[in-house]
Amino acid sequence: MTCVAWDGRTLAADRLMCNGYTGQSTTKIERFGVELIGITGNLSIGLEVRAWYLNGADPLSFPSSNRNPDKGASLIVVRPSGEVWKFESGPHAFRVEGAFCAFGSGDEAALVAMACGKTAAEAVALAAMFNTTVGHGVDTLELA
Repeated sequence: MTCVAWDGRTLAADRLMCNGYTGQSTTKIERFGVELIGITGNLSIGLEVRAWYLNGADPLSFPSSNRNPDKGASLIVVRPSGEVWKFESGPHAFRVEGAFCAFGSGDEAALVAMACGKTAAEAVALAAMFNTTVGHGVDTLELA
């Protein structure tokens, strides 16, 4: 489970990775050239979708493992313009509009926090206080 938030300047994500009853830390956001990318949902499948995107995002080679919208992952892409695009269970992304956005199991708490003026990093940290599937710290990236 995950919380990824964008406040128009910063992409933030929690670090919690669940394996059965064990929680460990991992990084869910990264810089790819001039873009920022993040993963929500099933991490193994998310890594496949990320690899697909990094290798050119050919629609014909979209990972079949991510075709089930209930068991897959989402890839969040922040373009240099600040536009946010989301890939879900297919090879075509949609634009997420608004001044800020959040994804994953902590999205509602993060959205409320940002609506109250908090940064993406603060929003993810607040989501972690109340959502047991969000935690282990916060990573952040800003557009160049």
